[in-house]
Amino acid sequence: DDFGAGYSSLASLRTFPADLLKLDGTLVRDVGRTDGGDDPMVRSLIQLAHSLNLIVCAEWVTTEDHVQRLKVLGCDLLQGNRIGEPISAEAFATKLRRVSAQPSQAID
Repeated sequence: DDFGAGYSSLASLRTFPADLLKLDGTLVRDVGRTDGGDDPMVRSLIQLAHSLNLIVCAEWVTTEDHVQRLKVLGCDLLQGNRIGEPISAEAFATKLRRVSAQPSQAID
């Protein structure tokens, strides 16, 4: 009842000082299923975010199917174990120094 009103008002998205919208993993986990999963909802959220000039980052990306489907749906950034396992800050700094001269692997 009253979806998008009150505390969950979608209109409030226009007033937030943000440049990125993160899609929760509960939406992402069923993207790309043969029955369509959450593709329509995720596609709509990505389109809405882009219309508000927001970058979209999907969480819980765990499979290559997720990667490929989210690219097709227009997602800008991916976060999850398929992209990289969690590591300590020290290990991250070491890895960053090692790969800083390599070309980016960002989504095109």
